[in-house]
Amino acid sequence: MANFDLMGLMSQASRESAGGAPKYEMRKLMLQELYPNPDNQLVYEVKDIEELADAIEIAGGVLHNLVVAPADADGRHMIISGERRYRACCLLVDRGERQYSEVNCIIENERDKDLLALMLLLTNSTARQLSDAEKVRQAEHLTAVLKRMQEAGRVEGRIRDIASKMLSTSSGQLARYHAIAENLQDPELKQAFHEGRMGISAAYEASRLDAAEQKKVADTLGKEGKVSLQHVAKAAKAEEEKPKTAYCSLHPKHHEKLIKKMEMVGIENMTPCEQCKIATECQNCCRVCETPCNVQQECRKEQVSVAAILLAELEDLRQRHEKLAGKYGAETWGKSLAEKQQQAAQILAQLMDLVKEEEQA
Repeated sequence: MANFDLMGLMSQASRESAGGAPKYEMRKLMLQELYPNPDNQLVYEVKDIEELADAIEIAGGVLHNLVVAPADADGRHMIISGERRYRACCLLVDRGERQYSEVNCIIENERDKDLLALMLLLTNSTARQLSDAEKVRQAEHLTAVLKRMQEAGRVEGRIRDIASKMLSTSSGQLARYHAIAENLQDPELKQAFHEGRMGISAAYEASRLDAAEQKKVADTLGKEGKVSLQHVAKAAKAEEEKPKTAYCSLHPKHHEKLIKKMEMVGIENMTPCEQCKIATECQNCCRVCETPCNVQQECRKEQVSVAAILLAELEDLRQRHEKLAGKYGAETWGKSLAEKQQQAAQILAQLMDLVKEEEQA
């Protein structure tokens, strides 16, 4: 994949369209000469203005320059970065503090709309801590801009890889953001997510549910005012329907084997651990009960992440292949078989590393 060079694109566009004007220009501008970027509020929340105004007043001025676009036909500059600072200064002026009616600005002599959009996204992505909802909207907006530029032949490579590099996140995380943006359809859940009453993990898992199941999750809001990952898991459990997020164990016959043993020896002759697994229809997928506790308890699969379950399954398979590799390697006729078993074990180890990376993303 060719590296995406935003600065190179900007330099080229500036040479082509700026008509000899400097790339950047520093100037003091009156507040009435500025106006917010209408796209900004589609992505980012403009909040805590009063607190910022107080901080500016304590500091004696705006410490960081605003970045603005060239003047339009009306002589006004659209804000690229610094809308909150702009609104805070407007508030101070309304309070009678006239000294804040003028602010230092960097005029970015770039008239390409897509490049200006990229600048807006990049400057805001590092300006402050973003909410989960802002991160989702930011990723979607950036992806749309990059797609337009790719269609125009200005960007090469896989869009998601470029976006993940620009936002300093993983492509897997961007995929989760996209799933939330596309599939979290219940109005109450969307509102809860945007208001911070539903975390990113719960929102992603809810986005994998159908409309009816999302409505069940939304019912939790009326009772508790927020939605957790546990709420999503419970709502996904339809009485006679397997949830979409259910994990299928690599050992689906584990429970059936225990039933056959019970029929042969009688349940009274089985260990407490075996009796427990029969009662919970255990498939041995979560590996929580590897160490016998001799106390019957409920299934604890929901307490373990899908990634942890999958890692346990992969590790089990990897150890089997390692064992077979050692067995075949001890025989003169089994060298090639041992190599294949070892290769399989290495592939499983690589898969485990990928699962760990996705879990940490």
